[in-house]
Amino acid sequence: MKKKAGAGSADAVQRVRQALTDRGRGRLQVLERALADGTAIAPKLLDAYVDALQDRYGDLVRLVAMRILPGFGAAAAKKLRSRLNLKGKAADGWVLVALALADRKQGINLCRRALREGSPAVQQAALVALRELSPDEARAAAVPVLRRRGSLGQRRAAVETLCKVGVSAEAIPLLVQVLLGQGQDEMLWHWAMQALGAGGRAAAEEVAPLLADPDPNIRLHAAFTLNRIGPEATPAIPGLCTMLGDSNWFNASCAASALGAIGRGARVAITALGNRRTGAELALQVAIAQALFKITGDAEAALAVLIPAVLSRYIHVHCDAARALEEMGPQARPAGPALLRLLQDRTLHTRYYAAGALASIGYNPATVVPLLIEMLRDDAEPYEQFAAIGALGRYGSAAQDALPDLESLSRRKRSKYVREALERAIAAIRGNRGPGG
Repeated sequence: MKKKAGAGSADAVQRVRQALTDRGRGRLQVLERALADGTAIAPKLLDAYVDALQDRYGDLVRLVAMRILPGFGAAAAKKLRSRLNLKGKAADGWVLVALALADRKQGINLCRRALREGSPAVQQAALVALRELSPDEARAAAVPVLRRRGSLGQRRAAVETLCKVGVSAEAIPLLVQVLLGQGQDEMLWHWAMQALGAGGRAAAEEVAPLLADPDPNIRLHAAFTLNRIGPEATPAIPGLCTMLGDSNWFNASCAASALGAIGRGARVAITALGNRRTGAELALQVAIAQALFKITGDAEAALAVLIPAVLSRYIHVHCDAARALEEMGPQARPAGPALLRLLQDRTLHTRYYAAGALASIGYNPATVVPLLIEMLRDDAEPYEQFAAIGALGRYGSAAQDALPDLESLSRRKRSKYVREALERAIAAIRGNRGPGG
């Protein structure tokens, strides 16, 4: 009887070795499967993993350094220690990460040394390792990097670290300075907004003055950040009410959205929102209607704006309206027929926005589920497929007819992101979870 390839088998080892040395798609998926089934941590592969730290495929190197080599423990640490070069480049940084995680007892001290003596690339890597070893140390180490305005790569690593482990009081003003920076890259701004979004009232107090900045982009970043902060952003209410009058309708809509994120604590803004809605562009009316619903809970008033907006010929209008209705959940049930019309319009590449909203309100599964199944076809756009997968999962047991198609997709899809969505949807349908479950 032929031996089945399993954990530690020659066939399994060969598949991983080939993935480490080949080029092209599918390499990462082979390693992820090997981690899942226990075949990744095979002693015969250790040297190959260490060599793979020099690979140009960043996602593969990160997986090997952070999830595979640490599993070898002392054996990996011994091999990596001889390759450590604190003055080296990015690949040497990943050697540091793998070594620190493989030898956790010495890992923190090693990262401290790297932050003192290492090259910029190795210092960035030390922050990555510290996120896993000691969030408090990582948070403290990120602050000096921002204070001394290191290289773009170092600042990216510092801000991303604060996104991962949370902000400290001393980091908040430094992150605000990132938002004020001119000519910085979008990723740095994105991470700064995300980090500040977890900073609560203290962050809101520091960000609020940016709403009056003459630069419209800075005002926009401030509103985005306050939206993330949510109910604790009350110190910014006066500035957000002023920003409702911004000549740029998109900036004004972002101010409205931030007020909506504050919720009932922003009731003082109801009059300003109502006044701004009068005569405003339809896209801004949608944002204001959504904000007022979150503040007041008045579904009827919101639907009076959102239902017609779903049928707008303007893409950004009907997409925003569908998202708003999805957030309203069952209270948006009267919008079901309009959302169904949007989903049925195959001339619109944005019709998939209706899928999540229809599932959120649990509207007419007998009609909607077959339409969602059709969106799973092989020639459908990936974003349509993904939206349909999520919506079918939210319909729960009412989407039983979709199981064969979902199971077929799960056997063929290589993307981890899609496979995980498929697993969630299939589990929700089999588990008799209802819409929104």
